[in-house]
Amino acid sequence: MEIVVAFTKKDHGIGLDGTIPWKLSGDMKYFRNLTTKTEDCTKQNACIMGRKTYFSIPEKFRPLPNRFNVIVSRNKKLRKENNIPSTVIIVDSLEEAYELCFESLGLSGFIERVFVLGGGEIYQEALRLKFVSKIWATSIEQEFECDTFFPNFEDQFQLCTTTNNEIQKENGMVYQFLEYAAKPKLYESNKIK
Repeated sequence: MEIVVAFTKKDHGIGLDGTIPWKLSGDMKYFRNLTTKTEDCTKQNACIMGRKTYFSIPEKFRPLPNRFNVIVSRNKKLRKENNIPSTVIIVDSLEEAYELCFESLGLSGFIERVFVLGGGEIYQEALRLKFVSKIWATSIEQEFECDTFFPNFEDQFQLCTTTNNEIQKENGMVYQFLEYAAKPKLYESNKIK
């Protein structure tokens, strides 16, 4: 699995009141390209997210097009109460999402890459379970008021220096696209038994 996240550089803030506290069209374009591009044109990527993250996406963009959308939620009535399309898969846990995307004979053959989109609890669980091999981070120089934060990851991941980390500027904000890879001795291909 790979994580996609945008956070403030200093505190790793990712959200406030269920929303993203900044608007960067360049980041949205980067996100769309990263999560939709595949090498095999017969496959799609999967995007795993919590319920709050799914509903933080503007309604006109839900579900995310050209991607398998997977929501992690224990609410059995979620689909019915919120009119979620049948094309969106709802699972009880991140472990179930992992099995679905990597081990399910019905789906795994159609998925090329799997991205975890958040929120905070889902990110924390993915890192705890050591499911993550890469983090694609948009690091924003400015600080914003946030009530949700990306967990500490620096002890498990290292910045890839081969990536073009060119400074971006938009709406008076400065940001960078950064790629982190799991440190080789810490990353294990964690198979669920």
